[in-house]
Amino acid sequence: MNYEDFKEVIHGRRSVRKFTDQEVSTNDIKEIIDCARYAPSDTNSQTWEFLVIMNREKIKEIEQMTWDALHKLAAKAAENGEEKAGKLL
Repeated sequence: MNYEDFKEVIHGRRSVRKFTDQEVSTNDIKEIIDCARYAPSDTNSQTWEFLVIMNREKIKEIEQMTWDALHKLAAKAAENGEEKAGKLL
């Protein structure tokens, strides 16, 4: 990859915060995971594992559990005088 192509990739990167309800195909998921396998890892340990959850009810359940845990961590940070850390959660 030449410098200009690399620069375009870096400058074109965006954080996505709003998603649609459109389903992602199994083939697309496989391709995304295949690309992710090439991400750098400490000493090339490649210790990651991937779990694909397609069940929307299960995804909502995990989302709620995540928010609950984050709120508890933020409250604990505030109790310990670490308001800034709590806000970052």
